[in-house]
Amino acid sequence: MMVDIPSGLFLTGIWLLRIWRLHLRHFWWLNVLSLVIPLAVGWQAQQTMQHQTRQMQAQVGRVQTLELVAFPDQVVNTKMSLRGIGELANHQRIFFHGRPLKNQVALQTTKRVRLQVTGTLSVTQTASNWGAFDSLGYARSQGISGDLQVSDVSCVQPAPTTSLTGMIHQWRAWGLAQATPMPKQLRSYVQSLLFGDRTAEFRESSSGIKKLNLIHLFSLAGLHVYVLLNLWMWVATLLHFRKEASECGAMLLLPFYCGMAGGAIGLLRATLTVEQRYWFKLGKLKRSGLDYWSLTLMICLLLNPWNVGQLGFQLSFLLSFTMYYCRDAGNLKKTMILNLVSLPLLLFYFYEWHWLSLAANLIFVPLFTGILFPLILLNYAWQLVFKSTIWGTETVLQWFSQITNWLATAPGSITLGQPPGWIVLVSIMLLLLLMERWSWKRGLCLGGLVVVTVLLIHFPLTGEVSFFDVGQGDGILVREPLNHSVTLIDTGGKPNFFAKQGQPTVHLAPTTTIPYLKSKGISRIDNICLSHQDADHVGDLTSFLAEFKVKRVFIPWGMDQNQHFMRKIQPYLNQTQLLSEKAGQTIPATRLQVLHPFRPGLGENQDSMVLYGQFGGQKFLFTGDLPQDEEHELLNHYPQLRVDVLKLGHYGSKTSSADAFIQVIAPQIGIISAGRNNRYGHPNQETLLTMRRHHVQLFNNQTMGMIRYQYGGLFHEPEFETKWKEIRHGNQSDN
Repeated sequence: MMVDIPSGLFLTGIWLLRIWRLHLRHFWWLNVLSLVIPLAVGWQAQQTMQHQTRQMQAQVGRVQTLELVAFPDQVVNTKMSLRGIGELANHQRIFFHGRPLKNQVALQTTKRVRLQVTGTLSVTQTASNWGAFDSLGYARSQGISGDLQVSDVSCVQPAPTTSLTGMIHQWRAWGLAQATPMPKQLRSYVQSLLFGDRTAEFRESSSGIKKLNLIHLFSLAGLHVYVLLNLWMWVATLLHFRKEASECGAMLLLPFYCGMAGGAIGLLRATLTVEQRYWFKLGKLKRSGLDYWSLTLMICLLLNPWNVGQLGFQLSFLLSFTMYYCRDAGNLKKTMILNLVSLPLLLFYFYEWHWLSLAANLIFVPLFTGILFPLILLNYAWQLVFKSTIWGTETVLQWFSQITNWLATAPGSITLGQPPGWIVLVSIMLLLLLMERWSWKRGLCLGGLVVVTVLLIHFPLTGEVSFFDVGQGDGILVREPLNHSVTLIDTGGKPNFFAKQGQPTVHLAPTTTIPYLKSKGISRIDNICLSHQDADHVGDLTSFLAEFKVKRVFIPWGMDQNQHFMRKIQPYLNQTQLLSEKAGQTIPATRLQVLHPFRPGLGENQDSMVLYGQFGGQKFLFTGDLPQDEEHELLNHYPQLRVDVLKLGHYGSKTSSADAFIQVIAPQIGIISAGRNNRYGHPNQETLLTMRRHHVQLFNNQTMGMIRYQYGGLFHEPEFETKWKEIRHGNQSDN
């Protein structure tokens, strides 16, 4: 949710008090009623979701055989994986994913299917890192309460349906299947625009569209409804339908298309608005555009209260309200207003803004509305009739994607960071007031708010040492107050970093660590310190080098002789310094000292770079995957070494964290970064017993998500906090 409950209640109270003071008593009661009904429905939805979660928790953790029913348009079976949305016997909706079916023909159907699967259920959780995509909120908006990891599919059978919902799903699957023979670019546009199916192909080719804030063109908003409505009326005129019959046909077809297109909230909003206009007109009742907007908002909240926390819902209703608000403005002014009003909301979710986005909207919105969308629609109709596409369309769409991607990579992308929710709300209100009537006071208030927000985000008074949840790997951020320096210790990554040439490298950082850095307004990284060469420590390095300005990359002494590693980063060495570090050196512009290695190596575990630093009165030690023999060698060189916080070596494996080592350095807190349900069984029970024996409090990414230590600030007591559990460990001394 963008604004918390106390803020919402406060604003609602002011609104009701204002209506009461204006002596609009009947209107006051109408407002109270309009608030109570959605709140009651929302409360009921909350209770239902909690009941489903409790049911799911009773089944969590054990392998079981389940029967799963899935609609064909909600199942994806590729060469890489099987995934989709299904319904259990108790009518609970879940995500499921696993290895691909060997018999792919079994799912190449437009009929509902019943799967008998073996797997492990888990409750859908919120994102494990701050700044990452809100997976729990999305799951709730889809009515999904759990996640099923499928290990085997023993049976696939057709499951006929006679319900209208099931038939619409099957028609949608048929419609998607008709686009399969189309060329790649056209196919992805048809599936996304007409059916609301965002494929991997579309995400791959639309990065520029997203960065230029043009993604609203594909969000199934009012654009599609009005273009299709005008097309229908044109066809009806050619067929000499009476106007009343044409309008009645349109009102019957629009809800059908809304279901065929996946029921996206933007499309649902536009459909409900058009339906209201027609039915009120039929009843000879006159209402304003704001009345239609308000009633549509209430209906959408009653249908699914969880949608209110989704960007699509917020953006759709904000922009449609702004369109009504500036209905008398010209096209140029209207486009500028829509971009400005949506900017605070987009920054709250995406953290970046490209200065070319305004120009791109001015140019591409009319181009897309007047040419590309009708051309895509015509190609789909041509495919249905003639089983071919119109010559040249694929080339035109490729040019469009290439131009948008090229513009998005042009200089001008600004990482502004994530503004607080209340600032987003106040900014939107001030922008709307300025649209209504310009005044210097309002302009100064908005300008002052922007300046204060930028200062708060880019020059924070607090610093942090954060341990990202990157699965089986390490990724640590050390950021000093006022962003004096930003340092990463390892980047996380999947084991395929050293895959053979031609095999794709999968990066986790774009969904785990990079969003958090951008939410903090970070666009440059002073130092990236790589403890050693293992892919789960350095695999995502190239993602950071591609997304950020990185001044220096530090590697352990001798690792520059590792040819596998050097081949991967060679293309990026013209824009960053690669430096080799050994014991006794320091990391520039930081408090980090290098304690290991003592001799050159190729970046193996025994060559791990060990870093020591003091932040907010706490002494930290980062050991990479340093084995026990090297831990003893470290003590021989630094017999007086004492720490408060230890990042346990090798994910808590028994090959690190020797009993004698822990006894000497005497940490109070231990940090474990290991993947959930990892095949190695990390952290090892022997290591956990060692920690317990020495009274070390453990923080574990597996059960707590991202772990963050914040210090500094005028009234901020240094403390640890975790993403999933409200566990805090305060520091009573800064000495």
